[in-house]
Amino acid sequence: MLDAGRTCSVLVVDSDPRARAELAGLCTSTGWSARAANHRAAVEQAARAPAPDYLLVEDAPTDESATALFRLLRELNPRLEAVMFSRNPSVPRAVKAIRAGFRDYRGVPIDRGCLQVLFVKEPIEPVGPRNDVAPVKLSLARVQWNHIRSVLIDVGGNVSQAARVLGLHRRSLQRKLSRRS
Repeated sequence: MLDAGRTCSVLVVDSDPRARAELAGLCTSTGWSARAANHRAAVEQAARAPAPDYLLVEDAPTDESATALFRLLRELNPRLEAVMFSRNPSVPRAVKAIRAGFRDYRGVPIDRGCLQVLFVKEPIEPVGPRNDVAPVKLSLARVQWNHIRSVLIDVGGNVSQAARVLGLHRRSLQRKLSRRS
């Protein structure tokens, strides 16, 4: 991790140009130097530009380009730290990312506070009154149910489409839903 006083360089890789510019702008507004690229341009850029300190890369569900890019940049900068983010996070992909050496796997949106927690060694003091209440720990079943609900909301309640997104058989998802109701 980098020291809080040091400026770090961040490479933001995202297939959506608008989201890519927004994340790069967020990094820049935090005081870090940021470059933005899509997956293919990032690989080409990696060979020409100095390796960044951090990689913030979109999880591309269709291929392994995020992991390949991370490995390439890690060869250029062995101290590279990387965070993978996804618009449709899943536990299996998160496990795969962590096993590949990514520091964290996050769902979007990513805000300024999240970036600072991920990229800075010293913790940032929260603004506002301090709450001494212990955080609620969710069970695995509760986390799974929350994820299923959010996917169902995203697909407009279509169980077949939600099952495809979740990587489940439609009947398996229907059984899970019938147990919860």
